[in-house]
Amino acid sequence: MSEASISNVQNWLKTILVSPGHVPEKISRAEDSWKLKAQELVKGDENVSRETRIGIYAMGYMLRLLECMQADLPSLYAFWGPSLFDLFGKAYILQHPSQSYSLYDLTAGFADFLDRTRPPDELIDRENSVQYAIPAELVRMERARLAAILSKGTEGIETVSSLGFFSFFSGEQTSFQAHPALQLLVQKMPLVDLYRQLMQDEEPTIPDFQTTYIAVTRLHFRIRFHEISEQQFHFLSYLQSRDQPTDLQEAIHYTALQTSQDKADLLSTICLWLPNAIDMGLLVEAGLLSPT
Repeated sequence: MSEASISNVQNWLKTILVSPGHVPEKISRAEDSWKLKAQELVKGDENVSRETRIGIYAMGYMLRLLECMQADLPSLYAFWGPSLFDLFGKAYILQHPSQSYSLYDLTAGFADFLDRTRPPDELIDRENSVQYAIPAELVRMERARLAAILSKGTEGIETVSSLGFFSFFSGEQTSFQAHPALQLLVQKMPLVDLYRQLMQDEEPTIPDFQTTYIAVTRLHFRIRFHEISEQQFHFLSYLQSRDQPTDLQEAIHYTALQTSQDKADLLSTICLWLPNAIDMGLLVEAGLLSPT
């Protein structure tokens, strides 16, 4: 079989696996697209028909992807339960077939898909609106968790700061970098407590709408979620946007512009928070991200 025909067979099977519809429709679509007949490629007999065999392949592929989504989005699976999760998961997979060899990319568009398919806010009350908004926000939390897991991290690297508590107030030039595993989110409601409840199989407490800033990081191989203030979010965002260590005063200046806060007050607030931010794995002192 030539390379061209092998490619056609692969595309023929892919069309069947990822296209919507019942098995006869899938087969017809694949045959029309790639000019290959099912009887040329799949054997049937009196026990298992050709169509049944193809259906087993298609269903197996779908179920495997759903299992991968369940593994990557455990909080959403706990929030929805298996039936609702599979319903939306199948719809997403059919509309957004996997295009990447990496399973991490499988759920990349799921949050936006859920936002697009939810009822408009004007048609539902506030309580139901929160319930419809939570799934997409949970997906974004899980995506941030996965990104932190896949990041380089600081395990095996000495990151203990040499600066004392009062060093931040000394006026000396001090530079920082965002932690390499840091992921930042702006969410529609506070979900850290709900996430913990779902993962520990506790009775969930549904939050109300409130803009919330979340920092996700990995410290000593453990993923941590932290609610942070708007000022801390902009400060960390600026550090994260820079390729090189950033001077504290420069980051403070940017944050003050974003939050319309007095620069001196902001400097004091951030400096008081910096030792905790370092301990939490949100940032590191410049020059420490090198193997020991």
